[in-house]
Amino acid sequence: MRETAVLLLALLMLAPGCSRRNRDVGVEPAPFAWTTLQGDARRAGTENKAVPTDPEVAWSIDVGRGLRSEPLVDRGVLLIAGSNRLIAAYDADNGDRFWEQRLNASVSGGILWRNDTLWVATESLTGEVSARRLNKGGLYWERDVGPARVPPLLVGGTLYLATDDGALTALHAPTGERRWRTRLSGVAAGTPVLHGDRVVAIHDTVYVVEPDEGIVEERIALPAGASAMPALLDDLLVIPLHGGVLAAVDLDLGEVRWQTPVGGSVVAAPVISEDGTAYALTTSGEVWRVLPGERRAGRIAALGGAARGSLTLVRDGLLVGRLDGFLFLLSRDGDVVWERDLGGSIVAPVAVGDGAIYVPLLDGKLSKLE
Repeated sequence: MRETAVLLLALLMLAPGCSRRNRDVGVEPAPFAWTTLQGDARRAGTENKAVPTDPEVAWSIDVGRGLRSEPLVDRGVLLIAGSNRLIAAYDADNGDRFWEQRLNASVSGGILWRNDTLWVATESLTGEVSARRLNKGGLYWERDVGPARVPPLLVGGTLYLATDDGALTALHAPTGERRWRTRLSGVAAGTPVLHGDRVVAIHDTVYVVEPDEGIVEERIALPAGASAMPALLDDLLVIPLHGGVLAAVDLDLGEVRWQTPVGGSVVAAPVISEDGTAYALTTSGEVWRVLPGERRAGRIAALGGAARGSLTLVRDGLLVGRLDGFLFLLSRDGDVVWERDLGGSIVAPVAVGDGAIYVPLLDGKLSKLE
């Protein structure tokens, strides 16, 4: 009987969908770069991508608990990272798993991806950051930099990490060698951005940092602490502040150009369209808009439920996720085009690719809509 049970277990492990053996994703390296939160400094990396007009769930898979960061999808490969300490790659077409790798701590800042290399930072006290292979997730290198709740920034061959211990660290991206480390004040409130040839870090103050040696060249005081990631368009850095305010910092002039109330707390990164329109999502599920050349925000949608970080700009409008599991497609003017109930809490931006939407849920389920 024991031998029979062992044989049955082995056969089950070899059955489709049951094997946990890592396998190659089977794609060739290509010039693809997702080097910061939501793809670019405007947080608009999916702005020109289409979404379904009448979506239905094509498949749902359980990838483990705690999907608090955006998935990435390209060339038929879907990447996820979770608070269960796993990063994994799936077939975007059918949801089959290619590989998974267990880290030393959870990830809330997501994954960076360029060509055939991935970079990911963890929230542990020592704060491991690692570079990994797209194929099978194998390790290139790993370094301790301090706990990182916000995604790194990849510029050329340098990886910039803002950490909870009030530091900004630059690593050589191919090898992980530390180039410099600069002490700033306060906890990092957002992923760094690149302005011209300078790196801008957002803590309790906006710091403009010279990239070769990490020298702080300018400090710009904020009216209040930042409550979420910033978005950058040209010289204008749009930052949500505590107290329900959206502020715009002119990086050329080194001052706050305008600030406007948005009716409630904002913990989602604002998104800025190519024409300069800025959108913000409050925790009460309201969407606010600042039109180009204006200094005041206007409310364009009230979705009637709590929200967190799930705001994504797409060709057809805005994808907004609520904490009760409803996903909305809004027009750029705030009209509801469609809504779908995914049955779980949506806290992270959704991924969009090849006409489909990939929705991460806090309970670890990931659903494809097409």
